[in-house]
Amino acid sequence: MAVATDWLDSLRGQRIFISGTELLPTTKQWDFQGFTAAYDTTTGRIVIRAASDWKESARLVSTSNRALSGLTAVDGVTPVANDRILLAGQTNPVENGLYAAASGTWARTSDANENVEVTAGATVRITEGATYAGTGWTLQGPDPITVGVSSQTWVQTAALAYG
Repeated sequence: MAVATDWLDSLRGQRIFISGTELLPTTKQWDFQGFTAAYDTTTGRIVIRAASDWKESARLVSTSNRALSGLTAVDGVTPVANDRILLAGQTNPVENGLYAAASGTWARTSDANENVEVTAGATVRITEGATYAGTGWTLQGPDPITVGVSSQTWVQTAALAYG
């Protein structure tokens, strides 16, 4: 960590620009696509954090409207009970989000069923499916998001490589 600290210390007193925006000590936080930069008035340092909130992988993603119950095929694969499924194409976008599949009524997953857990920038990797295996999906939109009230817009952001 000494290298990172030395690098940040070398920026003290310098004019810094990210994506054409100057980071000024009088501004406390700057938001950019993919990350947030914040000025720490105590240390005088700029702290850069990833804006993504990586969620546990989902087995499948559905990009079309579907019933929130039953174990029918999603992207060419039949889920089993408790498979994590990302719904990204519901007619009512309030219903989009991460669910645990069930033969009865589906429930939102435990890491995406409370407002504090669902924020813009949340990202999930899809592990299976005829079309979407190996893709990443990110939740877009302004915070705060109220689960079950706010629309959730999940967009495919990447084809991910993993083993």
